Amino acid sequence: MTQNEDKYRFQQAKFHIVQEFLAKFHSLLRNKPRNDADSALLNALNEERQKSRCAMKAMFNPYFGAAFLTDTGRESAFAYNIQRYADVYTSRLENFLNYSSEAWLDPPYDVKIMPHHVKIPSSVLKTKAQQDG
Repeated sequence: MTQNEDKYRFQQAKFHIVQEFLAKFHSLLRNKPRNDADSALLNALNEERQKSRCAMKAMFNPYFGAAFLTDTGRESAFAYNIQRYADVYTSRLENFLNYSSEAWLDPPYDVKIMPHHVKIPSSVLKTKAQQDG
């Protein structure tokens, strides 16, 4: 899945770091006149933010983009409906092999983050029997 790939995560982290830096820089400039160096830095930061945004967008299908996120990084209507109506969400059918046929797979109702938003090392998901064997 694109959002779990290192190159996407890198661009996402870069985008958010630049975004945070821009916000802090703007707050510093609020009470002082802007000089040429300030303007050059703001332009460079905006350009880097735009490059990251374009790089992330280019990793998705050009016709419908990311299925789970909007252009602004918010949850899409598709993701909302999956979260609301899907009984089970998984990236691979093989993930069910770790559960018995009697297992209840109900998601907690207070969780609003989709599983693909968080990258968890696979070692965390291994059972004790898998680690010992």
